[in-house]
Amino acid sequence: MTCLNNLEVNLASGSAAVLWVVCFFVMVAVARNNPFGGQPAFVLTLAAMLWWLFTVGFDLASPSEGCKIGWSLAAWPGIILLPIAWTFFIFDYTLNTTQERHPIRLFTYIGLPGLVSVIALTNSWTQLLYGPDTHLVTEESSHYVVFDHGPIFYLIASCLYLFIMATLGVLCLALLKSKKVIRPFLSALFVVTAAPVGANLAYIGWGVTLFGFDPTPYTFAVSLIALSWLLLNNSMMDTAAQG
Repeated sequence: MTCLNNLEVNLASGSAAVLWVVCFFVMVAVARNNPFGGQPAFVLTLAAMLWWLFTVGFDLASPSEGCKIGWSLAAWPGIILLPIAWTFFIFDYTLNTTQERHPIRLFTYIGLPGLVSVIALTNSWTQLLYGPDTHLVTEESSHYVVFDHGPIFYLIASCLYLFIMATLGVLCLALLKSKKVIRPFLSALFVVTAAPVGANLAYIGWGVTLFGFDPTPYTFAVSLIALSWLLLNNSMMDTAAQG
């Protein structure tokens, strides 16, 4: 409970809170909207986004190193689930599949986030996700952590990129085979998928941050919000009508 005390409300944590609220209302609107291809997976994507933003907000508001690392570790279930659920949404929407209860899909929804959660909970002993050189940096009134990424971090990232690459590949194929009327929407889906990838690569490869933090959740959240007007447009989300 100590990490819920002495929180500092600032521009960074406030921005995460605003994005959380907007994403919450988008999720409710999408869940209540007329059914469309991949709707359950899309709602699950937004739920994972909400958890990630929740932990990001508390991370950015926490002044201590231990709490910041703790919130970063707590974010991993959402980090894992978000790209997986997004991939299945793209597959369901573009390929018109309906496999919400398929055993392999259920394993990826539950098993993979659960496994990584165990790794995150034991990181203080194993240091497989974040290594011993992880440390707090203070610049003026800002506090952020510079992470020493361990071997499992890069293994997990590589696995998640397999999902993302499959998503981009399916979208490219759909763009080539689709009629012109739906290509703008498919292009928007491609941008929503590619933008967080670019932000994440910039963070991992060159240390690019936003408020001293990984910009990936911000990029994905803003992209989803920008896409929200399409989510409520039945003519674009109705797979049968497009067919």
